[in-house]
Amino acid sequence: MEGFFSPSMVVGSHDGLGTSKPKQPGDVWRQLQKQARQASGKEQLFFTFYQVEIPSIRVVLTRGIAGIGKTFSVYKFIHDVAEGKANSHIDIMIPFSFKELNAVKNKRFSLLELIHEFHPTLRWVTEDELTRKGVNAMVIFDGLDQSTIKLDFDDHDYVNDVTVTASVSVLVTNLITANLFPQAQLWITTRPAAAKQIPREYVDRVTEVRGFIGPQKEEYFMKRFVDKELAQRFIAHMHTSKRLSAMCHVPLFCSIVASIAENDDTGVLPDTMTDVLFHFLMLQDKRKKDKHALEMKLRELMESETETELSQELLDTEARLHRQERMRETDIGLVGVSTASGQYWHHVLPKIHERGSKKT
Repeated sequence: MEGFFSPSMVVGSHDGLGTSKPKQPGDVWRQLQKQARQASGKEQLFFTFYQVEIPSIRVVLTRGIAGIGKTFSVYKFIHDVAEGKANSHIDIMIPFSFKELNAVKNKRFSLLELIHEFHPTLRWVTEDELTRKGVNAMVIFDGLDQSTIKLDFDDHDYVNDVTVTASVSVLVTNLITANLFPQAQLWITTRPAAAKQIPREYVDRVTEVRGFIGPQKEEYFMKRFVDKELAQRFIAHMHTSKRLSAMCHVPLFCSIVASIAENDDTGVLPDTMTDVLFHFLMLQDKRKKDKHALEMKLRELMESETETELSQELLDTEARLHRQERMRETDIGLVGVSTASGQYWHHVLPKIHERGSKKT
C-alpha cells in the first residue's frame, strides 16, 4: 500500500463527461495539470487538489481503463484517511463496491441499514450522526462498470430520509442526485464506457487515472523485485521494447510481467505481447498444477488421519474383546461389569483371593 500508485489528472470541467478538452480558462487548466502531476495521490482528490477557484465539488467521477489502478486508488485513499495521513477532518467514510451491491440489488434497505449491512464496524453510525449539521462524510462507489443495477435518473422514487426503505437502485440514484444525504461527498470509479450511465449534470468533476508515467515504471519495478539485479536487467530490457514499455504504464500489466520474470527459469525475458501472454498462461497453468498438488497432499493427509483413527478404534475394539475373552477363560466372568462397581468387585475379588491361595 505504501508503494507507488497511479496519479490522477483532471480531464474536463463540470461537464467534462463527454470530452477530454477543458472548458475552463487555460491558465487554471494548466495549474490543475501541474498539480495532477505533482499530486501524491487520491488524498487530494476533493480538497487540496481542487482548491483553484472552482465551485464546491460534491460528486467526482474517476474513470480509467481496466487494470489502470482505480480500485487501488480507492484503497490508498481509505488507508491514508484511516492512518491519519490525509483528510483527517473526514468523520465518516463509507465505501461500497458495485460488485457487492449487485448481490443485494433485489432487496430493500434504508441507507442506514445498507451501511450497517456492509459495514458492521459502522453500527455506531445513527440517523442523528448522518443528519448532524456540519458532518464530513464521504461515500465511495467503486466499479460502476461492474454494476448490474439499473440507475434511472428520469423516473425514480424520491427518497430524502436515511431511514426510509427503498431498493438499492433508488438509494444510489438519490445519493447521486443529492436528494439523499446531500451533505456527503461522492466518489465514483468506472471504466470510460460506463461513465455515461450518470448524467453529466450530476457530476461536478471528472478525473482520469493515468497509470505509471515516466520514471514511475522504473521505481515500481525496483520496489516490486526482491532481486535488485533482476530489476535492473528487466528495466534495461523494457527500454529495448517500445511495445513493452508502452504497456507498462498499466500497473496491472507491470504486475503480470514482474511475476513472469520472477518465476521464469529460462532467464529469457518476454519481448512481445505474444511472449507475455504465452508466459503468463504457462505461469497460471503451473500455479494451477501446484495448487492441485497441494490440495491432493492435504486430502491424502486427511485420509491418512482418518485411517489412523479408524485403525486405533479397531485396535481398541480388538483389545476390549481380547480382555473379555481372557476373563471368560479364567472364569472371572462378566457378571456385574456393566452394573455398579461394587457388584463387579464382589465377583472378582473372591476369584483373585482363591487363585492366590492355590499358588501359595
